[in-house]
Amino acid sequence: MSKAINGRGARSNASGRYEADRREAYDDGWTDQDEAAAPLP
Repeated sequence: MSKAINGRGARSNASGRYEADRREAYDDGWTDQDEAAAPLP
């Protein structure tokens, strides 16, 4: 059984029916787990 979401916020960030632009998620290869850049001297 899934846990209910409390509060009045949106459950998703889906585009509205009458919006001119639509958004969809896709994998662009960027992640938060990438190695950090070397510090500058």
